[in-house]
Amino acid sequence: MVLIVLIIVGILGGYASGMSKRYAAKSTLDNAQYLEQYQLGVQAVNAGQYDIAKQHFEYIIKTYPDFPGVKSAYTDLLLHMMITPTLVPRPL
Repeated sequence: MVLIVLIIVGILGGYASGMSKRYAAKSTLDNAQYLEQYQLGVQAVNAGQYDIAKQHFEYIIKTYPDFPGVKSAYTDLLLHMMITPTLVPRPL
């Protein structure tokens, strides 16, 4: 009976440890993807590609709104978009 209890405790402990490592790995991967999207957004802003930057920042805000700096970068982007003149097509 004691042997069965020890086996069950070992199985449950191993499962919990494996799940903990799995969640940590997923979190690390997710953070790397958000950081990449953020950097691509910043690069797009610096290149004047505001629509592309907006897509990058909106993706982060939609999936992980607490990502550091994304809200202020998005606000700055919106200000740039309002200030930057856009071409208005005119008939020839």
